[in-house]
Amino acid sequence: MARDLLEEETNKLLAIAANDEMLARNSTCLQLELTVLEAMILLGQMQLALRHPANRGPSANLVRKIAQVLEEFLSKCGPATSEICRRGWAPERDVGEDEG
Repeated sequence: MARDLLEEETNKLLAIAANDEMLARNSTCLQLELTVLEAMILLGQMQLALRHPANRGPSANLVRKIAQVLEEFLSKCGPATSEICRRGWAPERDVGEDEG
């Protein structure tokens, strides 16, 4: 009984995954609307995640490219914003819980 339920659930997930794969192959685009502050927060989270030593491979490379595009856009907002974006890549600029 439990095995049948597991197999049924697995088949459902495989059908959903096949649909996901079809969507990805059709080059479906996703557009996000973010404020400058939201974009800065997203970039910061991406920078932090990309510095994790185990975060490597194709998905990390894609995220790095997206982060670089965000940084390029945000850097046009002014020198202070540009500097904040640049510092986000530097682990020595991290603030620990006891610091802030």
